[in-house]
Amino acid sequence: MSVLVWIILLKEWNAIHTLFMHYPGKLRDLDGWLRNRLRYCIWHDWKKPERKRKNLIRLGVEQGHAYAFSRTRKGGWAIAQSPILSTTITLKRLKQRGYQSLTDVYIELNPSLCEPPST
Repeated sequence: MSVLVWIILLKEWNAIHTLFMHYPGKLRDLDGWLRNRLRYCIWHDWKKPERKRKNLIRLGVEQGHAYAFSRTRKGGWAIAQSPILSTTITLKRLKQRGYQSLTDVYIELNPSLCEPPST
């Protein structure tokens, strides 16, 4: 499923309120998993080691490290969770590309979470 489908499901599904009201950690875990999946898709989309190297250099990695990282034998999912991509494809860069955090969407739809409890 794409991220947009997840966001639409989150907006449309009323039961999500009660679920995440009791389990806020689950929403953060799901959001983290989606970010890792996006990093994996980006890494997989680059396909060839030379393209990976050039893109890592564009993202600010030194040339020597970019060469070594682009030719790693680790799988895409391991790379997505490693510092190689988590420090280069940050949440800020994902937001610039249109990614909207599930936590942000949930708080936008349910602002009462940000208010202190009434006494």
